[in-house]
Amino acid sequence: MKRTFFHVSVIYLPLYLPVFGIFFYAQTVTQNASLVLISLAIIFPLHLFAMFCQIYSWYFVSKSLAMAEKQRLVSLGDYLGYFCSLWIFPIGVWIIPPSINRLYAATLSHQPA
Repeated sequence: MKRTFFHVSVIYLPLYLPVFGIFFYAQTVTQNASLVLISLAIIFPLHLFAMFCQIYSWYFVSKSLAMAEKQRLVSLGDYLGYFCSLWIFPIGVWIIPPSINRLYAATLSHQPA
């Protein structure tokens, strides 16, 4: 898997969130109809790209975790559980860390002393 777009998506999201907050605040303050349409034309594609980046980062992390556990290329069924766990955060908090801890413990047990 290529990490370049993953890095772009992880960097884009925190940079975009303050921009969206400023945009949303400016829309509530100005109430100018022509300005609203112009700014929506700008912010809508940026917002869609932010949503795509978020979903891609969940995909990348879940597939990487499944590949690290299975030690082979994985199919959708192998990492779909991790993807849904990342999407539904309160459930994922209980599912994903034990998997990471098992991988970390296995890495420590294979290192020479």
